[in-house]
Amino acid sequence: IKKDSKEPFIHLSFLDVETKWISGDSINISAFTDDQNGSGIGEVSLYYRFSEDKDSWTNWTLYDEDGYSSDYLWSFKADEGNGYYQFRLVVEDLAGNAASQSIIIGVNRLPTDLLVPMALLVIFLIFIFVVLIVLWKKKK
Repeated sequence: IKKDSKEPFIHLSFLDVETKWISGDSINISAFTDDQNGSGIGEVSLYYRFSEDKDSWTNWTLYDEDGYSSDYLWSFKADEGNGYYQFRLVVEDLAGNAASQSIIIGVNRLPTDLLVPMALLVIFLIFIFVVLIVLWKKKK
């Protein structure tokens, strides 16, 4: 009988994100876990925390907890708004060996309630610009 004393393998990543910033509010997170011929994965827990400035963080919040699978996919909604989100995946095998991995992503959402006023302002500025050009040409 072989004793399992090796921690599980974890690979945690963001899907469809080439940089560490996104401009939407939905973050797709994927993870792969493997116990490498050990006792098997017992529990997988995904936690997150938020910071506006990357200096002061909220407490860790459990986002999801699951039993064994090798591949995981989560769609996280960034409800706290613009700032930094740190995710930590904690994996424990059936022998009690644990491993964790953390990653940070920045979120910069465009406030949708400002889209209409901003569009109207741009249209108004274009209109003023056109009027000024017409008046300037008439003076010549």
